[in-house]
Parts: sequence; C-alpha cells; structure tokens
Amino acid sequence: MSFIQQIKLTPQKNLLTDVENRKIYTLDKCELNVFETYRTSEMFQLAFHDLVITSMVRGKKVMHLPGTPSFEYVPGETVLAPAGTKMAIDFPEAEMQNPTQCIALTIDRDAVAKTVNYLNESFPREGVNSSWDINFRFTHLRNSSVLADVINKMVTICSEKTSLKIFLQTSL
Repeated sequence: MSFIQQIKLTPQKNLLTDVENRKIYTLDKCELNVFETYRTSEMFQLAFHDLVITSMVRGKKVMHLPGTPSFEYVPGETVLAPAGTKMAIDFPEAEMQNPTQCIALTIDRDAVAKTVNYLNESFPREGVNSSWDINFRFTHLRNSSVLADVINKMVTICSEKTSLKIFLQTSL
C-alpha cells in the first residue's frame, strides 16, 4: 500500500468549519478539493457533480455509499465514485490534534467523454466490445505506488503555482 503525501493543514484561525473544511484549487476541467475535519461527526452528506477520485491522506472515515456495505476509509486508499454519488461520512476519531484529511479530484464529465471519443476515433480497439469506454461505478482501491505517484503529481500541479497547470488544462 502506498500513501498520498501529506498536505499542509489549514491554520486553526483560518478554518471556516471544523467538519469537512474545504480548500479548492480549480482548473478549467478539474477541481482539487482538500477536506479537513477536526471533530467527530456522523453522517456528513456529500456528493459531487462530476466523476470524483478521492484519496485519504490522514485520519479515518467510515463511508456509507448506496448499495455498498459501510467501510473504513484510511490513508493508503482511494475511492472512485460516479457523478452524483451520495456519500454519508462518519469521522469517529477526528479532533484538533488528530484531524482527517482527504483529497477529492473531480474531472469534468464532458472532458472525460471527449477523451473517450478521441480514443475511439484515433486509437480504435480490436475485437469484441471494441470501443473504449469508462465504467462509471464505485471502486474502492488500495493505492499502488504508481497510483499514489500519479495522485501526488496531480495534487502538486493543482495546488502549486506552476506552468504545468496550463498543460493540464489544455490536455483534459
């Protein structure tokens, strides 16, 4: 299991809320959200308009998703959820000295569809079920080193002032 690099926590004086305090880094076709929780809480409701890739950075959550048994969500794990997935989240151990931190990268659904169409037109697959497609269903993963590296790079590109943002915005 591989871990996402820790992100600097929000200073306490800058917190807008102590449950799922949100920092947002926006690009044209994607958005990086950094969520921090500083007190125990149950059944916090959350949903995203677009496909979302979330990764736990620190602490523990208990996730409740439709049609899936509840599960503990800890660092070293990633969840992919289709647009509109209604999540209810518990924070059983969160406190000021031990906050949870999770990132959520949303990717514009039109950009995803455009990329899949480009693959089908430019690089057609051969055989049965020959078209490229993305199955937008819930997936809970343990991070491989490759997945953690890609997510860490995305966090860096989205959250820092870098010329790579321009490349990312034009390539999505």
